[in-house]
Amino acid sequence: MFSSYIQRIRPVNLICGLRFQSKSAFPAPSLKNITSSRGLINKNDCFSPPTESHNAPLTGVAAGRTVDVMDGNIGQALKQLNNLVRSNNVAQERRKQRFYLRPSKAKAELRMERNKRRFGKGFKRLLQIVNEAKRKGY
Repeated sequence: MFSSYIQRIRPVNLICGLRFQSKSAFPAPSLKNITSSRGLINKNDCFSPPTESHNAPLTGVAAGRTVDVMDGNIGQALKQLNNLVRSNNVAQERRKQRFYLRPSKAKAELRMERNKRRFGKGFKRLLQIVNEAKRKGY
């Protein structure tokens, strides 16, 4: 039932960073459908997924952490979302922002990270030189 619901409508669901989209969507209600015979607005006819929100670009936090679910293929969308979150270093940023660091400590932390990266690059280069020498027979 849930998969047919996903394929039938096209709501935007930003919970867990997923946007459900399908080829068919509810048409936007016209003014004729909304008003009843007495001229009052019928509440049940007003609820349909917004269509303009699908065309608008995402902004803010959701922009880099949202993927489209095409034709109910949630597995592929979750895999894509996981890759996106990993490439944006969301877990590391969350750990960094967990506690407040005084400005001097934050600068020291950045300096240590920079030196660690620099050391890693140098060590990697050294290993390449050693492996190249071993390959040549030294």
